[in-house]
Amino acid sequence: MWQLLNPYLPTLFMLAVLVWWQRRSKGSRLRPRAMWVIPCVITLALYTTLRQRPPELSVLSVILFVVAFVAGSVIGWLRARHLHIRIDAASGRVTTKATTFGLMLLVGLFLLRAVLRNSFEMPHAHGHLAGTALLSTDLGLVFSVGLIWARAITLMLRVRPLLAAHRAGLG
Repeated sequence: MWQLLNPYLPTLFMLAVLVWWQRRSKGSRLRPRAMWVIPCVITLALYTTLRQRPPELSVLSVILFVVAFVAGSVIGWLRARHLHIRIDAASGRVTTKATTFGLMLLVGLFLLRAVLRNSFEMPHAHGHLAGTALLSTDLGLVFSVGLIWARAITLMLRVRPLLAAHRAGLG
């Protein structure tokens, strides 16, 4: 029994810590003007990474890249939609806190990754990763970029009217 669970124990431990931390957390500060910095940096990192060793493009790989980006965007949108957003009345600071659904979505992603990682065999050839492994890491990067951009855009669309209402209430 433990041999079957052994590959998942680090992921499960990390998720338990994440659940514990989320329950204790009062929320994270959100800086609307700086929300675009991380998505831009991640996009630049993806560009330079793919430029160093471009993936072999075929019809199937292009479809997989599009699917990875769309899937990441959907997950990013879902995560951003399931955040509690609070604006401090006195300071105007915006804070976000993950909801239980958002946390479960994140837990599900980590578990899916653990299952896929342990069931997907990546052949090695003379010390170099096979093309399949490189393609899967590239797809993961594209998925992440979609997730980060969709989260940033969705949060901005949710925060902007709240900040406008807060400012109108002050004036």
